Amino acid sequence: MIGPLRKLKGRSFRELRERSVSAVYAAAEAAGFDLVTGRIPADLSIRKGACSILVPSGNSMVSSSDDRFTTTGEAERIISLADRIIEGKFDLLGYEGLDFGGSNPDWHLDPVSGRRSPKVHWTRINEIDAKQTGDKKVIWELNRHQYFIQLAQSYWFTLDKKYLDAIASHFDSWCEANPPKTGVNWLSSLELAYRAISWINTYSLLEYTELFRGKRLERLSKLLYIHARHIERFLSTYFAPNTHLTGEALGLYYIGTFLDAGDHSERWRELGFKMLSEQITKHIRNDGSYVEQASHYARYTADIYSDLVLIRRREGLAVPEEMIARLSLLQDYLEALIRPDGSFIIFGDDDGGRFFAADPHPITEIGPTLARLSVVTGKAVSEGLIDTERAIGSLFWTVSRAELEAFFGTETTAAPAIRRSFPDGGVFVHRLQAGTKADHFLFHAGPHGFLNCGHAHADALSFELCVGGRQVFADPGTYVYTADLLLRNLFRSSEYHTSLLVNGESMSVPAGPFSWKSTANTRLLRVESSEDRMALSAETDGFERLGVEFRRSVEFEAGRRLEIIDEINARSANSFELNFILAPDVEPRLMGDSVALHLGSIENTLVLTGRCKIDGDNVVDQPEWSVEDVHFSPIYGKLMATKALKLRFRADGSIRLRTVFSWD
Repeated sequence: MIGPLRKLKGRSFRELRERSVSAVYAAAEAAGFDLVTGRIPADLSIRKGACSILVPSGNSMVSSSDDRFTTTGEAERIISLADRIIEGKFDLLGYEGLDFGGSNPDWHLDPVSGRRSPKVHWTRINEIDAKQTGDKKVIWELNRHQYFIQLAQSYWFTLDKKYLDAIASHFDSWCEANPPKTGVNWLSSLELAYRAISWINTYSLLEYTELFRGKRLERLSKLLYIHARHIERFLSTYFAPNTHLTGEALGLYYIGTFLDAGDHSERWRELGFKMLSEQITKHIRNDGSYVEQASHYARYTADIYSDLVLIRRREGLAVPEEMIARLSLLQDYLEALIRPDGSFIIFGDDDGGRFFAADPHPITEIGPTLARLSVVTGKAVSEGLIDTERAIGSLFWTVSRAELEAFFGTETTAAPAIRRSFPDGGVFVHRLQAGTKADHFLFHAGPHGFLNCGHAHADALSFELCVGGRQVFADPGTYVYTADLLLRNLFRSSEYHTSLLVNGESMSVPAGPFSWKSTANTRLLRVESSEDRMALSAETDGFERLGVEFRRSVEFEAGRRLEIIDEINARSANSFELNFILAPDVEPRLMGDSVALHLGSIENTLVLTGRCKIDGDNVVDQPEWSVEDVHFSPIYGKLMATKALKLRFRADGSIRLRTVFSWD
């Protein structure tokens, strides 16, 4: 009884009421009473002109000889993926060649674990328990039907009917295997929203074909109606008021724009727009940083909002000035997270997915997102930060010709030396120059996360470093959410970040896969920045539960060195461990009391030399360098090997450890 009462503590009357009402509706559904969907209107239809508003590129036919795609090999890549899909092989998240059991997939199968979700009412499936279902992320990624877009693209490249036949077969098969409210694919309102958007986008791209006609069109319309009714009743307002809620809101806006369902359609549009307007100031801070401390979800936010703004502009409807202002700030934030080689820095959780199905590039490529933001804000992307040709290949499918011309029309500026501070988010970035050979430094000294901090990692006072355009110290990623709780917790612990462990414990301690038992608060003490130097100092209370105070100061001199001074004050003897997570292609070599880090090929090697010195009242064991094998995950579901440098020592009292990495 005490546990449930604790969960109610601090909740508003409105939240308790909404949760109670949703619980009643869910229980009624599980008992066989339809209190949510209600009577489906007999005269459902597609709104005239809706496709040109939602997917303006759908009216533009392309061919495999189009220069926009042949010069980059994009057409060939998309067609190859589509052919593999027809053969029953899917590349999803970080997995390649997944087999879901035939030409028509088993829509409830997780092929990684081999588990199949039961066909029971959605309320009887635990969202965060993988024992019953396997990894829902893998199942849901398939059931988002975003790959329908690749099949539709391939049809326009080739005019081969086999791609239309594959979409028709998969859609019909899905409908038969997933009756409303039954199974794992009705569990998450966000998944319903993304699936509905995929269906609408597919219809819009193939509007003038025979794919959705007759009974299939009638089935599509009814299912979109049921999806919208379910989403609006079971919104993530209190369960996950992050990109779950904004994605659901945009799903409602899409369905309300696409489907003529009388007053329902207008209600869905108004509700979706109202929620998105309310949430933007909660999700994008005043400095432009994203509230969840997870850069991949910042990208999701940029994509969701840029799509909304462009849709409303095509309709001739107003967009709040505050929304554009926030997206402009977010654009600056995302630009600062681009490494010299053009890759996007991923920290916090990444789920491996994308909002735009036409952006099937690696998750470290953010060009299309920034290009769309540029169209929305009217502010050019700094020259040289993104691969414009590859970005255009994705934009072609998601914006109108006028919007594409607007992107080309923005006046680019040379990529400046980046010295950006985002104090609200605790993200500090320094890059001396433009180009692929620059040094780049990022330091974390911000809040742990947002609400229950579900997508945050224990990365306070950690950092990432690129030297000569090459990544040296890295964030190792996420790997999975619920499929392996041991690795889930390891990847988001301090041990897997360039930070400190005390007695083997992380500064923030996880509870469930999306919650924390204790979280570290961080306080910025100092930040100074000049053309070639950045100096910061911050402290965290993450180890105070162990009687340990921890403060870190860093000084980054581009082209020369990185100095880290860790000040520790302990009330008793403790074991300490400093971790330096290396990028997978860095080769560490121990040399007595120093370490050499080799980057690049034999012919083009860059060497960093690391040394440390400790001062303290009572140092029991002097720190020594060691190298250990650790995991690295470049995208959800993919596991690689890398190395970690470690400094271990025992001490109590006041300790000062100075570690310097230098290079030329």
